[in-house]
Amino acid sequence: MGRRVLYLHGVGERVRGGRWRSALDRALASHGLAPLRQGEDLLVPDYVDLLAGDRVLPVPPACEPTYDAVGAAAARGAFMVERQRLADVLGAPVAGRHLVPSPVYEAGRHLWGAVSASMRHVEHYRRDPALRHRVLDRVLTGLDARARPATGDDDEVVVLAHSLGSLVALDLLPHLPAGVRVPRLVTLGSPAGWPSLHRGPGRTQASFPYDRVGSWVNLHSPRDLVPLGRGSARLFPAAVDLPVRLPPARHGAELYLGVPAVARVLADALGVLPPGPDRGVLAAGATREAG
Repeated sequence: MGRRVLYLHGVGERVRGGRWRSALDRALASHGLAPLRQGEDLLVPDYVDLLAGDRVLPVPPACEPTYDAVGAAAARGAFMVERQRLADVLGAPVAGRHLVPSPVYEAGRHLWGAVSASMRHVEHYRRDPALRHRVLDRVLTGLDARARPATGDDDEVVVLAHSLGSLVALDLLPHLPAGVRVPRLVTLGSPAGWPSLHRGPGRTQASFPYDRVGSWVNLHSPRDLVPLGRGSARLFPAAVDLPVRLPPARHGAELYLGVPAVARVLADALGVLPPGPDRGVLAAGATREAG
């Protein structure tokens, strides 16, 4: 397989031998792919220990962004054309459509943020720049960012991010090392649609590197209390929001990875599904699951 998968986990997730791994293997096997080899085809940086607790961490050396504003601006038009094609193929709803009315959403997110330990950890990640820098440093180390392919070709890494991992992914993208390209960002159960997570000291919406990311598919369950019925496209126009069906109030990565539409989106990103109009099979299955 020419492309690797970088998995970015959520809060308190068991990433060593967790159920998500078996679910990922089954998802890829459904499209004829062998299990990924951790450390080779599959990169899984573990930052659980950094997210645990609310301790104050020393600020590490700054990680300089590699974001190229000129290159990103030049590539945005072509990216958005591909985004629309992908949205059409997936049968994704129109961007900005939300299943939860705004007043209910605003009340619900504040309540859920107050009572959920996981969301308190997400808030800690938002508020603490030292924590974000440490997590980013660990992810870049896990990505083996300093080792480029001997051929000089781009290192293509599909980023698969669950829950808080989607915020880590957004912090990672502007810092992608030279020579690393992300053909697809796939986010599962992302809280990135919460505007409050992009406010506060040291936390801004990162500029999106349209020149180094091929596409972004954000899969979320309307019954999942973390995205709370909101996708990411309203705040991040690069994203294609695709609702999928999980049991009420369930959020686990293994559940998302068990949804056939997720398997198809990943297989497509890894080059298993045929290109162009033949991907119509992707749309039929995704539309049934979202209904």
